[in-house]
Amino acid sequence: MKTIVLIITFLIIGSLYADGVPPPGTGLPNDPYQVATLDNLLWLSTVETVWVSNRYIEQTADIEASDTQNWNNGEGFIPIGWHE
Repeated sequence: MKTIVLIITFLIIGSLYADGVPPPGTGLPNDPYQVATLDNLLWLSTVETVWVSNRYIEQTADIEASDTQNWNNGEGFIPIGWHE
């Protein structure tokens, strides 16, 4: 029973700290990442491996992003490809 509780707890905590949801697509010219949600945008902004110059991204829907003003301790959305 303790094992099941630990697994469920781990899954819940992991989902709370997940960095968005990968969008459909591979990022290649004939299959670009298809960004349709705020979770897709979050994933793109936090996964550095997709920032390389040979990746293609297509926004496929309007994205309500007003909540991003609260991200990153109030600093807002970190642009895709941003490095500190």
